[in-house]
Amino acid sequence: MKFHTFKSLCAAGLLGAALTATPVWALDFTDDGAALEGLLDPLAQDGDIGIDADQDEIGPDQYWMEGAAGGATSMVISLSNTTGESFGLYNTDTGETLELFSDTNTQGDHVQLNIADNGDVTIIYYDAAGNLLGVDTQTGFLDSDTDQFGFYLTQGGETYYSVEEDNADGEDHMKAYEGNGEWIDPDGDGDYQPWDAGEYILAWEASDGSGGSDFADFLVLVESLVPVPLPGTLALLGAGLLGLGWAARRRAA
Repeated sequence: MKFHTFKSLCAAGLLGAALTATPVWALDFTDDGAALEGLLDPLAQDGDIGIDADQDEIGPDQYWMEGAAGGATSMVISLSNTTGESFGLYNTDTGETLELFSDTNTQGDHVQLNIADNGDVTIIYYDAAGNLLGVDTQTGFLDSDTDQFGFYLTQGGETYYSVEEDNADGEDHMKAYEGNGEWIDPDGDGDYQPWDAGEYILAWEASDGSGGSDFADFLVLVESLVPVPLPGTLALLGAGLLGLGWAARRRAA
C-alpha cells in the first residue's frame, strides 16, 4: 500500500441536495468484510489486526469533533489511497470542505489539526519522514458552538460523506473501527505502535454498491478525534431527560 503528499491545501464547495428516494440497494459488505480485513491484517505485527470488519464497526460515526478541549492537536495518517482524489473534513452545515490528502500523497504522510475555540482550523502537513510540507489556516471553518464536522472522500468524480443523508444515494459510505491494543505499522516503515482505544480506522466505499461493496477503497487512521451522536439523537435524549425529570417531580408532589 502506498500513501500521498499534498497538492492542494484547501478546497471549498457546497453540498448538493441529498436525494430522499429509497435507494435501489443498501450498501453493506458483499464479502463479509474479507477484503477489508485483507488490507488491515498485514498492518498488524502478528498478521491479524483482531477485528471482524462486518461486526466490529462503531456507531455513531457520522459526526466528529476534537477529542480534547482547548485546541488540542489531532493526527490523521493515510493508510491507503488507491484511487483517491481528495479526502478531508467538511462543515456539515455549510458543505465547505477542507482537504487533508490528495492523490499525490503517499503512505505515511500525515497532518496535524488544531481546532481553535473560534472555529478556525489550522492544518500542518508532513511527509512520511516527518518533514514539514506546509501550514494552512481556514478561518471560521467550523461552528464555534459545536466544532463538529464530517469527513468526505472524492473518487472517480463522485464525493461521498460520513453523514449518510449528505450522500446522493442516502447510504452509509464509511465504517469506523476503534483501536483494540493491537500493534500495527500504519506508515509501512517497520515501526509498530499500539492501536489504542480512541484511535479509529475509517474505511470507505467509493461506489454506489451496484458492483459490490467492500469498504476497502480508502483507509485513514485518525487520532485525538471522537465520534459524536447524531444531532437528532441529542435532541431526543434531552427530551427524554426532561421527561424523566418532570415525572420525578410529579411523583415527589
